[in-house]
Formats: sequence, structure tokens, C-alpha cells
Amino acid sequence: MSATCKWVIPGKPCGLSLTPTYNLLVTCQEPSKLLELSADSGQCVREIALKADIEQPWHGVRLTTGRHVVCHGRWNNLLRVCSVDSSGRVTCGYGSEHGSDIGHLNYPSHVTVDEDSQFLFVADTYNDRVVVLSLTLEFVRHISDGLSRPDRLYLDSTTRRLYVGQLNGSVVVIQL
Repeated sequence: MSATCKWVIPGKPCGLSLTPTYNLLVTCQEPSKLLELSADSGQCVREIALKADIEQPWHGVRLTTGRHVVCHGRWNNLLRVCSVDSSGRVTCGYGSEHGSDIGHLNYPSHVTVDEDSQFLFVADTYNDRVVVLSLTLEFVRHISDGLSRPDRLYLDSTTRRLYVGQLNGSVVVIQL
């Protein structure tokens, strides 16, 4: 038998991840913020109100360094991945207006981190690729073979497999 509880999230939650301490990190829109909730109780451990230049945040992660990385963007506006400080200000970023060249993204929808290799993986949905960035958000490379509208990512650091969920309902497994 399982117990079910309901945690009320103020705002519009749209992304979930686990922190290095196994708390739940919720990315919210309206208002734009990151909420860290205790995995045991659902109580708010930390709330970071994201500044106005982070529009429509989709997903965020917390690194072991304590920094947070958020992917965000609206059509015809900034589409990027940003590192934010504890006050929600951007400290560095990758991306700008939509495009497919290096330095551009086209709907960055999800991000995951590999602390072992020190890389971030970003689902760049409408460029049909996963962009690999350093933890300082510098371009390393992109992965596009066999991808079509990658939307969600999960990295199994033990097996070194990156699972890529796509909008067409399929999953691609990439051995790193």
C-alpha cells in the first residue's frame, strides 16, 4: 500500500529535478522562480525569485557547487541556459535569440548535469540536438545523430548513458 500526499506549489510548476542533497527542485513560471523542497516533508528549503531577464523558465538544476542552472526562453526572445546566483541574477549564460549556430539555441527545454565529467547537457528541442556545455556554460560540442525534437534528459552516471525523451514519444539512448 502506498501513501499519497499533495504538496501545494505556489506558481506554475513546469520542471522537476533532484538536488545533490536529494531535495526536490521545482522550476516555476508565473512567477519565475526556483523552489527547493524538502524531500521528506515538502516544506520550502529555499526560494529563488528569478530576475526579469529570465522569461519562461522550463527547467533547472542545482550543481554540487551550490550554483543553479536554468534553461528558459520565449519565441522571438532570449533562448538560453543561465547560471544564477542566490538572488536570481544571471551570472553567466549561453544562447541569445533563436538560431542553430554555435551560441544559439532553439527552445532549450531541459538540462541535466554530469558532475563526473563536468558537463551540462541541454535538450535543444527545435534544433534536433543535445548541446554539451562546460559548467561555466562554454560550448563543448553537440550531439545530433538520431535525434528528433529532444525534450527531456536523464543521465545515468553509473552506466554513462544519456536517455533522451523526444516529442514524438520515443527515447534515444546515447552511450557516452
